[in-house]
Amino acid sequence: MKIFIKQLWLKLVAIFLHENWMIGIVDQPIANALDWTVCPPVRWLSSRFKVRYLADPFPWPGRSDIILCENYDFATSVGSIHRLGIKNGRIISEAEQNFSFSCHLSFPFLFMHEGEVYAMPESAAAQELSIFCWKETEQRWKKIATPLSGVAAADSVIFEEGGYFWIAYTDANLGAWDNLNLIYASSLTGSWRPHAANPVIRGLQHSRCGGTPFRKDGKLYRPAQDCTKRYGGALRIMRITECSIESFREEEATQIQPAHGKNPHGFHHLSAWGDKCLVDGKRMMFSPTMVLDKAMRRLLRTMDFFSPPASK
Repeated sequence: MKIFIKQLWLKLVAIFLHENWMIGIVDQPIANALDWTVCPPVRWLSSRFKVRYLADPFPWPGRSDIILCENYDFATSVGSIHRLGIKNGRIISEAEQNFSFSCHLSFPFLFMHEGEVYAMPESAAAQELSIFCWKETEQRWKKIATPLSGVAAADSVIFEEGGYFWIAYTDANLGAWDNLNLIYASSLTGSWRPHAANPVIRGLQHSRCGGTPFRKDGKLYRPAQDCTKRYGGALRIMRITECSIESFREEEATQIQPAHGKNPHGFHHLSAWGDKCLVDGKRMMFSPTMVLDKAMRRLLRTMDFFSPPASK
């Protein structure tokens, strides 16, 4: 009975409520998150939008005024990557970034290597994961490698350990939130090889990545999403204790719940920004327009299912 009630509740939530995320700044360095159990006060970068949301914020390396994030359009149910100009804790400019994909994009992981800025946006809908380098003189992103093809890699991050570059990702073809996989290479351009024990983590507690890997006192940590109660419900910080081509082990350092307030229903992102952090937060919202839109989409899918095949 309890299982039935939970499933019914999740169905009702899916029908009548929708996710609305916001992004903001926490005035503490990311290493301080090891002492958190609840997300500290957040300076939200904008008011809540009615037709879209912003999530998955990553700072531009070496800059205090630029952020990349996901822009999710409620009308199309498709995300794109936007570049935000930030001043005095507010968004002052916004521009969509071109990564040569025509599908849903999110989680624009940013990092610097040998003085160059790189991005690795989630493009799981294209069954591809690629790394792009920012060309300042040309003002464009140039693809330099495709570590994965034919794989729906979600929320991927890069870190260095043991002389290798590592990409940690969730394979959405195996499950949306319940697996962690690794590939490794000696250079960003490859060749990239799968870890022998993939998937190295199974379960909803801490599989899917949730932000920037970081180090403190020589130890490597990985923010991970806790999806045990709901998608993106909370974060866990995992301490990576072993990462080699033969094995991978980690242990929980802390679990962080969303704070009460504007966004009490989810907290699934934490990225380093110097002496600050970028985070996001979720509130489940009711909108008659969104409910009607969901109903119409379900109706159209049902009509397509029962429609006769086209004659040759």
